[in-house]
Amino acid sequence: MTSRPRLLFQHVSIMVLLTMMLTLQSCFTGVESTPKITSKDIKRRGVTESAEKNILANIKPQAPAHWTPGKQFYILDTKVSMIFENFTGDSLTTLIPYHKITFRGVSPRRSITGQEVTIVSFITDDKHILTYNSGIEYQHLSSLKTLDIPFAIETDIIDSVAQRLVGNTYYIIPARRLSTTGTDTVGQRYTPVTITAVSPGTASYPLKVLFTDNSGNNSAILMTIGDRASSTRNFDRIFSISDPRKSYPMINDETWQLIINSRLKDGMTTQECRLAIGPPNDIQRVPSTAGMIERWTYDDGIYLIFEDGILARYRY
Repeated sequence: MTSRPRLLFQHVSIMVLLTMMLTLQSCFTGVESTPKITSKDIKRRGVTESAEKNILANIKPQAPAHWTPGKQFYILDTKVSMIFENFTGDSLTTLIPYHKITFRGVSPRRSITGQEVTIVSFITDDKHILTYNSGIEYQHLSSLKTLDIPFAIETDIIDSVAQRLVGNTYYIIPARRLSTTGTDTVGQRYTPVTITAVSPGTASYPLKVLFTDNSGNNSAILMTIGDRASSTRNFDRIFSISDPRKSYPMINDETWQLIINSRLKDGMTTQECRLAIGPPNDIQRVPSTAGMIERWTYDDGIYLIFEDGILARYRY
C-alpha cells in the first residue's frame, strides 16, 4: 500500500511540474509574439536618415499601372536580348548599352497552368517589336509598385537623378573611379568634386555619375539607387554633402594628406587606416604579452598589423 506522505509528495511534484511547463510556455509565447521593429517604428522614435540618404530617396521606379506607350528605357547590357521571346540577330545593333527601347503596352496571355501572365512589349529604334514574358499574373499588375525590366533602367530615373545632382559640389568618399576612357583609376578621397552629368551605367550599377575635381580632372563613378539589398553603392556611400575633414579634428594635417591619397605609415591608428583604405575583409585579434595584436586582411594580399591599435607593420 502506498503511504500518505508519498502520495502527497507525488501530488506536489506534479503541481510543480505543471507550473514550470506553463511558465516556459508563457515565456516562449512572449518571445514569439514580440513585434519586429520596422523602419517606420524607427522614424516614429525620432531616428532620422542622413541628408545624403534623403537627397535621392524619393526617386523611385514608376508603378507599371502608370506606364504609358512611349515610356523609354536605357539598355544596360547586351544580355537584355535573352529576356525577349522574339529576339532575332538583326535587331542586335540596337540592343547595346545606352541605346533605348520604347514601351508599347502590356497584354495578358494564358499560360499552360491556366493563369494569365503579363506580356510586356517594346519597340526598338529600328522598329523591331520585342516581347517580354514577365511571369507576373495579369490580375496583380495593377497592385505592383515596380516592374523590373532586366538589364535596363527607366530613362526617367536617369533624368531625375541628373536634375537633382548636376551642377552641385560634393565630397567624394572612394578613391577608385573611372577615367574618361572607362578604365579604373585612383583619385583623392574626401575632396570636393562637381557633378557634370549622369548617364546609364551597368546592370549591377545602373547609374554613372560624371564629375570634375578642383584640378579640372574629369572622372566618373558607378552608383546604385533604391533600398534593395543589391543597392550597395548608393549616393550616401559615395558622396558627402559636408567636408569630412571637419569630422576628424584630432587628425593632424600631415596624416590627413596621407589619408586623402590612400597612403599609410607606421603609427597610424585603426580609424586613420580605415579612412585611408577602407574597411578590411577580415579582422583577427590575438592577445600577447605586448598587448592586443590585430591583423587586418584585404584583397590582393594586403594586410595591416596593429599593436594596441597602432599600425606597426603592413603590406600595401
